[in-house]
Amino acid sequence: MSFLKSFFDIRKNEAGRAASMFLFFFCVIAAFWILKPLRTSSIFKTLGPLSYPATKFGTALILVPVVIAYSTLAVRLGRRQILWLSGIVFSIGFGAAYFWFYRGPTAAELVAFFFLVDVFNTVMVALFWTILNDMSGPEQAKRLYGLIGTGGLAGGLAGSSISGWAVPWLSECDLILAAGVLFLAGAFIVGFLLNGSHRSGSGGDSPSPVEDWKNAGRGMSTVLKSPYLLGIAGIVIFYETASTVVDFQFNAYSSEVHPTVMSMASYQGKVASVAIAAGLIVQLFFTSFTMRRAGVVTALLVLPVILLAGSAGLAVGGDLAAGTLLFAADGSLHYSINQTSKEVLYTPLDRKQIFRGKAFIDMFTFRAAKGLSSLVLLAILYLLKLSGRDPGFPLSVLNMLIILVWIWIAVMTARKYREMTG
Repeated sequence: MSFLKSFFDIRKNEAGRAASMFLFFFCVIAAFWILKPLRTSSIFKTLGPLSYPATKFGTALILVPVVIAYSTLAVRLGRRQILWLSGIVFSIGFGAAYFWFYRGPTAAELVAFFFLVDVFNTVMVALFWTILNDMSGPEQAKRLYGLIGTGGLAGGLAGSSISGWAVPWLSECDLILAAGVLFLAGAFIVGFLLNGSHRSGSGGDSPSPVEDWKNAGRGMSTVLKSPYLLGIAGIVIFYETASTVVDFQFNAYSSEVHPTVMSMASYQGKVASVAIAAGLIVQLFFTSFTMRRAGVVTALLVLPVILLAGSAGLAVGGDLAAGTLLFAADGSLHYSINQTSKEVLYTPLDRKQIFRGKAFIDMFTFRAAKGLSSLVLLAILYLLKLSGRDPGFPLSVLNMLIILVWIWIAVMTARKYREMTG
């Protein structure tokens, strides 16, 4: 224990806080990854492929009032009160989902379950960072955030492993129960921590919803005035669009091969667990090495070049194996080398550009790209269905074009980065 405290530079009275927040993040992300394959396979197998992008677009719409409601509560309530309120709301939601799957869910209940899982992830991750930022200073953040944030990766690996490898012994209700228990355990751990945190009793230091929208307007103006920030926004938009297509193709091939909801969920959980484990290895051993030796341009191009090659393979002869490799490449590389290299692009900017422009890109551009890409995908799939064409080849060709634009924007933005940094 003393070695770990020394290695991670954990100082006096910080070990309990760091461990509590690590476990909280672990429990939240593990619960999400237990449920994510189930919510995806349930929609695909029961309601059909077209329902999946439609439901994802609906999720994007639902999250708008959810984020506004969360911002309002963050102003009026303390962190502990928000935590307990979230615990009550999501416990009721998980209880309802357990009942739905126990007796057999209707189509509307499957859609509601899909919304519940994504809203749970959005709210609880936002609450995690709110609590962590509220109890940490800048100096503590530099030392502890890397360690605490690893709890999310570990939770993703644990949760996807449960949904993937333990399915032969578990039912849909068991997965929901396991996620609920993990969530409540995490809430209890951090709730006990907040009971002794002097900064957690007031929500008044959070921005109001009106300030959020004012900041969004300022952020959009900042991005539109900066070709460099527009380039970063373009990278985010075209990545999310390409990833939406990859995600759909993987799910479509999985649905064709696996006959039941649980067999499809199990396969997705196994793939996700392997991808997350690979992402940890890439982040630990290859990301910094690539950026030091080959530069930011090369690091930015690793994921799109691999996805371009994979999409070409799908266009030539798509099957589950090819779709799985493409999905796993996206899952393992996005949250490691791709995310890290993208974040590096912000470093030459001044504080005003970072505060406004980055916040707008991370909060609004990211969510808008997810929602609109799902809507566009739905329209394309519907047109292909009307024409009687198999979507495999057209979607792969379309994604290749999307990725080529992504690569061009990444190269142009990285060149500008080199000019700014000398």
